[in-house]
Amino acid sequence: MSHDLYILCSFFITLILLFLGVASAYGRKEIELLNLIFVFAYVVFIGLRDNSLGIDTITYGKIFSTLDFDYYPLDIDPLFKGLIYFVRLFTEDQIIFFIVCYVIMNANIIIFFRSFDKRLYLVFYSVFSITFLYYNLHMNILRQGLSISFGLLYISSLYRGNLKTSFVFLFLASLFHAASAILLVCFVDRVLFRKVRIGRLSVAALCCCVVFWVYNPIVNLSSILAPYHFAFDKLYRYTSWEYSTPFSFKIQYVLTLCAFFAACWYKYRGGKNGFSGDPVIDICVRVLIIGFLSLFLFSFDQMVADRVFYIFFFFVVVICVKLFFVWFKVDRFSVVLGVTAFLMFSLKTFYIQFPNWFVYKTYMNGVL
Repeated sequence: MSHDLYILCSFFITLILLFLGVASAYGRKEIELLNLIFVFAYVVFIGLRDNSLGIDTITYGKIFSTLDFDYYPLDIDPLFKGLIYFVRLFTEDQIIFFIVCYVIMNANIIIFFRSFDKRLYLVFYSVFSITFLYYNLHMNILRQGLSISFGLLYISSLYRGNLKTSFVFLFLASLFHAASAILLVCFVDRVLFRKVRIGRLSVAALCCCVVFWVYNPIVNLSSILAPYHFAFDKLYRYTSWEYSTPFSFKIQYVLTLCAFFAACWYKYRGGKNGFSGDPVIDICVRVLIIGFLSLFLFSFDQMVADRVFYIFFFFVVVICVKLFFVWFKVDRFSVVLGVTAFLMFSLKTFYIQFPNWFVYKTYMNGVL
């Protein structure tokens, strides 16, 4: 299958996912089951793609086939390495390995979305499937994708008071990718600041952001610790990368900020048509505050801050979908607005980002 045809098929599949997601929100269990089957069929479809589509996943495929870890040490991410050896017990086909990874990752993401809303969780997933992040997790940062999926379950369990279960998920997430350690901040918020109002928490976070803007300890600390461990050395190389662009504000940050303020407005000023009494929005707002802190802590760097922030973008998806259904109760014209936004976002992902990242850059970087 050509790249253009593959992208076109992906675009139409996401449209079907949206239709099935909305239908399952208002329909019967049979539609929900059909949607889930379709989701995992799409996951298999992504796994069966040509090996010229992707960036880091091409490297992961070579590692799986050769078991040569010299090029890409995985000492700090042992669970991913263990997963490679486990799948190799049954097959040497790297496509099977990718499909196994995708099934684990997507199952965790669906469980996370369902823990937030049993009626809308497949709508959350369908909206997530049109974002660049969805394909970046599958075709590029596979280790972090697996880590993020367990990290989401950690956050969901943590804010629902299941502390023991949450730390099991955090442990699994950190063994797939060390960057998950940043999620310990969520534990601090849940234990020490759970009774602090959102307004006060936002002011405190803003003060911390100003401090991080003036002085960022991460680069200096990582340079000191770099000789002692591969993880710190990698962090230092990322933060001091010559192509790094600190404080580069991107559209996803603007969208996140808009979702944050919209959620706060509808939570505290929305009245009967708002989010009053919805604990999910409380969790989303608190987690996004932590996400903004992480951006300032890593100076909005495109290699580190972007990747650390990925996990927080899932909460933007939840807020946006919930906002749509709040508006739908008030004004049916919001359907036109929502579908237009969905199509525009889809075109951005499939027409601009997909071919210029997963196809074009693969060849330009000399991977193939």
